[in-house]
Amino acid sequence: MPSFNCTNQIEIHAPASTVFAVVSDYPSWKRWVSFYHCDFIDSDELTVGTRVQHKLGYPPLIVSKFVREIKNIEANLWIDEAYIEGDLTGTGIWRFRQIESKTLVSYQCCVKSETLAMHFSFFLAGKLAHSLVYWFILKRLKAYCESLSGKESL
Repeated sequence: MPSFNCTNQIEIHAPASTVFAVVSDYPSWKRWVSFYHCDFIDSDELTVGTRVQHKLGYPPLIVSKFVREIKNIEANLWIDEAYIEGDLTGTGIWRFRQIESKTLVSYQCCVKSETLAMHFSFFLAGKLAHSLVYWFILKRLKAYCESLSGKESL
């Protein structure tokens, strides 16, 4: 099965606590990134063991659908996830590093494709396509968090 490991990051002019709160509120992602929908499956809050359904795309064209399980959380520092079912399996980790009044946010994932459609997608565009999705997610995260903290992107 095709697989890859990649990391995307961005600097956000907002405290790590703000950025962490926005990322960890998965059901609210649709407020700031309209093409990516997340729902808690078996919990009302993010805790170790919570499963989160992810859907990339707009119905009826869902490009990717998978479930991540939260493996570890350290508030304002990281969220460690496992892709456990669906189009992708593997691991992912959000990191939040406070540097003065800014936060360096990164998402690293090591995933493999599990469906014929994902095998084909990985073959055609793979790591580049995944990095472009996360580049856009991180740009939207930056704009949203900076609007909450009252600072504009430089």
